[in-house]
Amino acid sequence: MVIKYKPGCGEDALLKTAALKHDYNNSIQSIISMLELLQQRVNGGIDGGVDDLIEAGHRALDRVGEQARGLAQNGQSRSPPLVHLNRCISGLNSQLASLLGSCIELSMSISEEDLWISADLHRLESAIINLVLNARDAMPNGGKLIIQTGLVQDGKRQCSSYASLRIIDNGCGMAAAILARALDFSYTTKHSQAGRGLGLWSVRDFVSDLQGEIVLRSIVNEGTSAELLLPLQE
Repeated sequence: MVIKYKPGCGEDALLKTAALKHDYNNSIQSIISMLELLQQRVNGGIDGGVDDLIEAGHRALDRVGEQARGLAQNGQSRSPPLVHLNRCISGLNSQLASLLGSCIELSMSISEEDLWISADLHRLESAIINLVLNARDAMPNGGKLIIQTGLVQDGKRQCSSYASLRIIDNGCGMAAAILARALDFSYTTKHSQAGRGLGLWSVRDFVSDLQGEIVLRSIVNEGTSAELLLPLQE
């Protein structure tokens, strides 16, 4: 089954603030995961990748600081700068690997096009992390996660050219009834301590602010694909 979300009217500021708090907690979790992995490597006498983890930690701390400022401003957004999508994803590699753990294989297929979008870098990173965490939770026994970027040109859409970001997992998938509500605020199939149903809504809010689109595809027992179509800046 496939569902699509296109931007509509603005979302309530209180919902945005709740989603920002959720993303803030995700960033803290990301830092903890990287510190744990860093400690394991240091204790094991493994030097490889340590510098990458430290750099990724600094990047995550920058995101936490920006999210804290967003909370202080009640989630009010500013005019976003230009961001290179491929560079953003490549820079998150160490963070995402630490969040996924050793049981999930992470693969990236990054396009050669210059995919510039107008977006807040920290919100873009949070959206990617939210999608990756959802994919991870769908693969409790391990699996494979693929991140792809590309250029989509379609004259039938609101914008003729989009930067495509697709995250694909081979996890448990979603039934049609669940997929239809996956982007709703505070909707979750997890028990109360595992999630509050804010991750995908936060992604939806981010994409809506950019006048982009989300396409979710899922098959039970085969996996899920989440694609973000973000207006390309020429």
